[in-house]
Amino acid sequence: MKLKTTFFQKAFLILLGIFLSLFLIEAGLRLGGFTLLAVQEHRNRDAIKKGGAYHILCLGESTTQGQWPPFLEAAINRSGAGIQFTVIDEGMAGTNTGLILSRVESYLNKYHPDMVVAMMGVNDHGAPHLPAETPSASKPELFVKSFKTYKLARLLFHMAFKTNRWALPPKNTHAQPPPQPARHEIVPDAENPGVKKLKKELELNPENGKAYFELGRLYWEQGKFQQAEMHTKKALQINPGNDETYLQLGWLYQEQGKFRQAEIYIKKALKLNPANNKEAYHELGWLYLKQRKFKQAEIYIKKALLVYHGIDHVSGAEGVYLQFGELYREQGKILTADIYTKRALKQINPGNSRARYRTEGLYRKRGQFHQAEESYYRKANLLYISGYNPLTANHYHALKTILDKRKIRLVCVQYPMHNVGPLKNIFAEQADDIVFVDNEKIFREAVKKEGYGAYFLDRIDADFGHCKRKGNKLLGENIARVILREVFHKKFQRNKAGAGGV
Repeated sequence: MKLKTTFFQKAFLILLGIFLSLFLIEAGLRLGGFTLLAVQEHRNRDAIKKGGAYHILCLGESTTQGQWPPFLEAAINRSGAGIQFTVIDEGMAGTNTGLILSRVESYLNKYHPDMVVAMMGVNDHGAPHLPAETPSASKPELFVKSFKTYKLARLLFHMAFKTNRWALPPKNTHAQPPPQPARHEIVPDAENPGVKKLKKELELNPENGKAYFELGRLYWEQGKFQQAEMHTKKALQINPGNDETYLQLGWLYQEQGKFRQAEIYIKKALKLNPANNKEAYHELGWLYLKQRKFKQAEIYIKKALLVYHGIDHVSGAEGVYLQFGELYREQGKILTADIYTKRALKQINPGNSRARYRTEGLYRKRGQFHQAEESYYRKANLLYISGYNPLTANHYHALKTILDKRKIRLVCVQYPMHNVGPLKNIFAEQADDIVFVDNEKIFREAVKKEGYGAYFLDRIDADFGHCKRKGNKLLGENIARVILREVFHKKFQRNKAGAGGV
């Protein structure tokens, strides 16, 4: 006699199966993360036990952790330099330059390295990764978001449906450098003449609201948010009716992902001075766009565009058109995004390399690789003046300052396929004692010959991703080659077996 299963029993069994599956996935992800860190720590301890005379500490994100450092050690120890090198891998998946910097002192105390090799910045604000979520005060929501299963599901959804990041370019396609923010000169606080001047002004006149405002702006540009907030709020106390101060606080909170506070202050600025509303509308558009609140973003971007209507020559309208392009691109409306981005390029400023690169990226998403390369990339490349996120640049400066105090050599590595110029631009005239590793030419030639898929597993950015074994070997050996040449004046010796010694 067969037992009949009721609907509720079936539903219970299905839900139980789903729960057990999620539990096993969560346990597997947590165990995997713990195991990866344990293996990395074990390798680092073994490396120190070897007693190598020269210690090299590697810093970075998931493109470093367990990736190219072993190949670097194998390659550099083949050099015959008469030195035993020990390479320590302190890359960490999902981290950013701020977190890396916060751990540097402990790494230096632990390993006492002679050299630090840094390849970092791809996870910083503004990079093409998983968009930030709106901070939540809801305890149940925070509880759900704490699960690694949730984070994995969100990442997979974003990669599959929002970015098309799993699609590898055709074998003979040349990936190009992505758009980057304009370069900012970052000067350490102790040497910043602007900060010194403003502090002197405040000593003479403690009620100088403008000086507090400007000091807040300088600290913000350096990524020192706590000091920036403190001085900007002081300016607001002195002059509570200044809409620009409210707007600056809004920018500051938006940069930190504090979207609710940013919204309050930007709207307050708009209320205080409705006539001067271009920047406020523009910033509210970005604020909602970052939270993927597309309807609200569109409302404020349209309001910003109405202000600029008929005055396209005014600086700033170009940014509104680019903002529209970004809005529609994020919603997958590539044709509409293309129209607005090209309008920014054609009608506002034909020399804007960012707009040209954005257009090139839109063509790529539509699969028109030939048109992207021929029509826009070649022209944009001639105008390409790029830099790093100001926060990333500031963290690179801070890292160098820490290492200089301990007389530790810094090696800055550019990501595969990217030009090393923007990385050098961070340091400008202070770059004489820094070793820079350019991975653009060597990877482009390799990808052109064997195809993107031979060297990369996926796409983090428009033109590179996590390396396969072959890519990590190429990366590690190139870093070894540059270090040997620039620091030890030795020639790199390639492994004849081609196995990389790992």
